[in-house]
Amino acid sequence: MHKDCDKTYFKKPEFYRLTGEDNYVRIDAEDKVTGHGQYVGDIMFPDMLTGKMVRSPYARAKILSIDTSEAEKVPGVKCILTPKDFQWAAKVGNGEFAAEFADKEVLCKEIVRQVGDEVAAVAAVDEETAQIAADLIKVEYEVLPGVFDPFEAMEEGAPEVKIGRAHV
Repeated sequence: MHKDCDKTYFKKPEFYRLTGEDNYVRIDAEDKVTGHGQYVGDIMFPDMLTGKMVRSPYARAKILSIDTSEAEKVPGVKCILTPKDFQWAAKVGNGEFAAEFADKEVLCKEIVRQVGDEVAAVAAVDEETAQIAADLIKVEYEVLPGVFDPFEAMEEGAPEVKIGRAHV
């Protein structure tokens, strides 16, 4: 190991082995690159639930309604969360710590700003059940014009994206 290397970077010395003069390698590296290693997603515990998110298919849209009634009827669904379940100003990030998440809502309440924004979450007994329920959640959107080019975004009259409270 190089003399200037921070030795506290490595979590536990027993996870690594010396392969040469100054070279260390994780002892499970071969298993992981060959597909035989175990990852967190491979671990299942008794009574463990699996979650799935319902995400926006639109780059910019106003959320008009979220209907979870059909998803709630699916056997094995334990919980469905929508923005109404968060009564506080549910922001993911702390602007001092992670600026990119400072204005991000846990689940989008009024408007989605990008394809993939989360609008609802499902917890169920297994992945298949969670996916079936997520697919049954009906979200009604009013699609708004988006801007996909930085030069277009600077033009007069281009749609604005406000940081903080949703802006339509």
